[in-house]
Amino acid sequence: MKARAIASITWTAVTGGTKVAVRMLMSVRRAKGQVKKGSKKFYKTLVDSGIPKDEAHQISEAFASPAMELLSIRNMINMAREMGE
Repeated sequence: MKARAIASITWTAVTGGTKVAVRMLMSVRRAKGQVKKGSKKFYKTLVDSGIPKDEAHQISEAFASPAMELLSIRNMINMAREMGE
């Protein structure tokens, strides 16, 4: 292969990987925002239903915490490592 072809392939791989990583990070960020928004809405619904604020806060946090844990970048990396083993 010519040096130019190798450079082109390398450049495509690097920029393509970067685009995928940026898109993934933006998707994770968007998903975390949606979880937070859903948790706040759930909290408000609970309070409007007559549940005390402290208990409603605990319930809404319990609702959001598994999703936020799943969307953690560190946890995603650890899951990917475990899948590769």
